[in-house]
Amino acid sequence: MQRSLWLARLPRRLYTAAQVRELDRQAIEDCGIPGIELMSRAAAALLTHVQTRWPHVRRLLVFTGSGNNAGDGYQLAALACAEGLRADVIEIGDKTKLGADASSARAQALSSGAICEAHGMQAGVLTRDINADTVVVDALLGIGLSGALRPAYKLAVQFMNTLTVPVVAVDLPSGVCPDTGAVQDEAVRATLTVCFIALKQGLLTAQGPEHAGEIVVEDLAIPQRVLTGPVAASPASVRIDIHTESPLLQPRPLGAHKGHDGHVLVIGGDTGFGGAALMAAEAACRAGAGTVSLLTRAAHVDAALARRPEIMVQALETLEAGDWQGLERRVQNAGAVVIGPGLGRSAWSRLLLQKVLRAAGNRTPLVLDADALNL
Repeated sequence: MQRSLWLARLPRRLYTAAQVRELDRQAIEDCGIPGIELMSRAAAALLTHVQTRWPHVRRLLVFTGSGNNAGDGYQLAALACAEGLRADVIEIGDKTKLGADASSARAQALSSGAICEAHGMQAGVLTRDINADTVVVDALLGIGLSGALRPAYKLAVQFMNTLTVPVVAVDLPSGVCPDTGAVQDEAVRATLTVCFIALKQGLLTAQGPEHAGEIVVEDLAIPQRVLTGPVAASPASVRIDIHTESPLLQPRPLGAHKGHDGHVLVIGGDTGFGGAALMAAEAACRAGAGTVSLLTRAAHVDAALARRPEIMVQALETLEAGDWQGLERRVQNAGAVVIGPGLGRSAWSRLLLQKVLRAAGNRTPLVLDADALNL
């Protein structure tokens, strides 16, 4: 499925790992849903998504750690065996550290016919029977990541990333920070991530999208009083796109002209860096600004006018008294100012930034970008 299609279907609200743990706690302790029941629901959702996307699947190779993410993996193995599939579990984590629910899930997997082998990386099991009918499942860590991967986990992640068969991440690709999307060392590059209860912020930030593949969210049918409670109503961030923002773009009057729709002033483009400032000015035009001005080095004026004659381009080489007064006037008359694209880090760049900051003060909306931030 195209990224734009599944991305549009995702929830708007994004949560941290701590928030999701609290939602999970509320479902178990406040609403009385056994943890093993949530694991069973997660496993059913996982298997449905696997069989829908890869109906030829005959074998699941499940990597487990020692947390609740492993419990989901064990339950998936049990359910797969019950439906006539082969399920092999490679236990990277210490099974003696499993919680009660995850231990119960492991027992169900064994009784259903799943083969659970500890530290199979060294046993050589992994290289056997991985064919086109195999789907690999990452149930190592989920949101349980803390610091760098331990050696055995790192080896398992590296192995999964060498495979050409589909890899499904349970809740979150192992190695990805659930809050920031950062990858400290290694992380699973999943084909599909099935995210449970609520959408983790890290799946859509930093390196998260590179590792998550397609993302789907399953709320596991937890009660609405949890999904609408104080924690759920206070997401860490909110996803926006054209579908949420388009209502803000009101129709323009039929008699509108450029003076009705704002003036954006773009400042940047030191010698040799004129393209970034021009593209920023073009973006302002595309976004609907009525008037767009560009202040840049004289060497870039002709090229900018040839490419985009609707932009008012002026050269700014020095900042003597007369130039400074003109710059101050332009900044204060603009509806918004953008400074930084291609600005460079020369003495000209630094002085120009200082002058613009002073002129804008608290009066003119100001966007600092690129080299303006570096300076």
